[in-house]
Amino acid sequence: MGLSLRLKKIADMIDNGSVVADIGTDHGLLPVYLMRRSKSEAVIASDIRKAPFEKARACIERSGTGKYIQTVLTAGLEGMLIDSLSHIIIAGMGGETISKILLNGDGSADFDPVVYKNRKFIMQPMTRAYELRLFLTENGFFIKSETLVKDSGRIYKIMEAEYDGMRREKDRFYLCYGDVEGYTDEGLKKEYIAREMKKVEKMLSGLKKIVDPDADMKESIAEAEMFLERLRGYLPI
Repeated sequence: MGLSLRLKKIADMIDNGSVVADIGTDHGLLPVYLMRRSKSEAVIASDIRKAPFEKARACIERSGTGKYIQTVLTAGLEGMLIDSLSHIIIAGMGGETISKILLNGDGSADFDPVVYKNRKFIMQPMTRAYELRLFLTENGFFIKSETLVKDSGRIYKIMEAEYDGMRREKDRFYLCYGDVEGYTDEGLKKEYIAREMKKVEKMLSGLKKIVDPDADMKESIAEAEMFLERLRGYLPI
């Protein structure tokens, strides 16, 4: 089946024998892939939008895996039995949206995030990875690893995290770029760093054209220059 490289990388991170919730399942391709390859014992595929939900349900029915995949039209984890889950996938949406899903949990006013304990979270933000890392570190999640994957010319970041209730302090460089040293694909890491350096250089060029920068602007320039230096330090000699 036509699974993208991005989704295949996510599937590879799922443990055998898992019970998975795929939040924002879109066309339902990932749940079907997991069941066909016997990676999961059961999957809950959810989406908040009616059209993708119906497409997912049709895809699952055609695949013959409907006995093991439950489709739910809902927001985030609302209405799900979270205790039964071993893995929660939230991929293909903005980092701020993923954060809201984790914050609201099952949608109840008295939701207690401690129920997230002993579960693996696989998150792939399309945008605003900074906001997601900030939320996770401030709200008791431990980011175990980040993985880069290139798909259709774009580099995506996939995070694996667990909830332990501990708040963590991280500097802005980490929040912006993740654990750069921990990225294991050296070729892709080099390309990722080069792309990020170009973005910072472009921003710096604009900032330095300001004739009379105020204190905040000078601080932004200094931070950007520091980011450039640190990113450059991860490039191979």
